[in-house]
Amino acid sequence: MTDARTGALLRAENDTLLIRFDRALPHRAVRVWSALARPEHLGAWLPGSRIDAEPGGVARLALGEAGASEGQVLEAFAPSGRVDGLLMHSWAWDGLPNSVVSWSLAPGDGGTRLRLSHAEVSDPEAAVSFAAGWHLIADGLARFLRREPAAELWANAEPLLATYRAQLAAGSDGG
Repeated sequence: MTDARTGALLRAENDTLLIRFDRALPHRAVRVWSALARPEHLGAWLPGSRIDAEPGGVARLALGEAGASEGQVLEAFAPSGRVDGLLMHSWAWDGLPNSVVSWSLAPGDGGTRLRLSHAEVSDPEAAVSFAAGWHLIADGLARFLRREPAAELWANAEPLLATYRAQLAAGSDGG
C-alpha cells in the first residue's frame, strides 16, 4: 500500500513533468496560509525561506545543502469565507528552465485540503529530487501546524529519492 503522503510524478502533454501532492490537514485554511505566507512562520519550519504573498513578491525556498529556489509570486489569494486560497510562484533552479509552483488551499473534511503542484519540470532527475523535497516540505508544514518541534527536514531524503525514482520509471502516479 502506498503511503498517503506520497505525491504523484506525472508526465504532462508538453513532455514535461508535473509533481502533485494532495494532503488533508486538520487545520483551518487561514492557519495553513499563515504558515506559508507569513515570513516569520515560514522561516520557523523552513529556515532561510521567505514568501512575500503578493504578486511580484519574493518566493525564496531554501532546500538545505541542495541550495535555494529564487522565484517571484505570480498570484496570491488568501483564503476567506467561500474563497479558496491560492499561492502561485515561479521556481528558478540553477541550470534548469523556470517552472511554476502552486499551493491551493480548499475546505476539506475537518480542515483544509492542500494541493501542492510543481508544473513544467523539464528534467526527470530534477523532478525526482524536487518530488522528494516537496514531500519533506509538506511533512515539515504538517509538523509546524501540529506545533511539533522543528526537525531536520532533509534527513530522510534518500529513501524518498528511491521512491520517486521508481515511480517515474514505472510511469505510475503514486496512488
